[in-house]
Amino acid sequence: MSFFLDPYLPILAYLAVWGVLVLLGYLLKAEKHGIILKPYYFMLKTVVFNSWLERIGNRFRRIWLVYFDIGAAMGLGLLVFAITIFLQNAVGLLTRAPSAGPTLLIVPLPGLTIGWDVFPYVLISIAILLIPHEAAHGIASVLDKVPIKSSGVFMAVFLPGGFVEIDEEDLAKRASKTKLRVFAAGSSTNVISWLLVVLLLSNFALTISPLYNASPSGVLVTRLSDGGPAQTAGIQPWSVITSLDNTTVNRVGDLANYLARVRPGSFRWLFPFNCSAPSNGWPSSCSGWA
Repeated sequence: MSFFLDPYLPILAYLAVWGVLVLLGYLLKAEKHGIILKPYYFMLKTVVFNSWLERIGNRFRRIWLVYFDIGAAMGLGLLVFAITIFLQNAVGLLTRAPSAGPTLLIVPLPGLTIGWDVFPYVLISIAILLIPHEAAHGIASVLDKVPIKSSGVFMAVFLPGGFVEIDEEDLAKRASKTKLRVFAAGSSTNVISWLLVVLLLSNFALTISPLYNASPSGVLVTRLSDGGPAQTAGIQPWSVITSLDNTTVNRVGDLANYLARVRPGSFRWLFPFNCSAPSNGWPSSCSGWA
């Protein structure tokens, strides 16, 4: 019996936790404190985050205005893109070959279609998606002085989320530009967040390079020619060449320019990264090649 229930124990524990939360919410009258607890649904509704959104929005007002104007243009482009994809899929669904298999709908359920080891990463991904999305709606509303009624977080069954409740009646009276800014703020922010993630995953060093100023300080040796002078002299892969004789080598161009002036077969001292020359000018622990 225990073996039969093992796969379902996490789900049963999850349902039990929900039951306890709903019972506590009922006994403590949580709705008076802005907490809504129902079977498999939780919401925390508050005005605490409103002041944060106002401070962030008013601090860099001009930058935010430019950002959300760009976002409004992106929103129109995303709308056209979404409609195009929808129509393509609809046409493909109606015109697919009779021999095509049925379309499968997989419902994401922890422990069944999503492993419990993967589920925490799903929650983190949702948080990364929703927090900037909803915050952008709130900041865009602050810029055009559209009142924010409340904000908060919720969880439906097992999917977390967040929201910013904007005064829709006030927004309906605003200019079209304001509406477009507010409506497009979330989706455009998600697109920009996605681009940043792609940049970080594809080339982390290049993405963060504007944040630091690092000058090159040597040439990294990644591979050696078999039987070549460098290998014969004992140079190892992943060594860093910092100097040739008394010439400093910071980059590949420095190395190439120096070697272009050297007669083949002549002897030169090469200074690895950890080499230091004594006072008499002769290297103590450096390798040389002929």
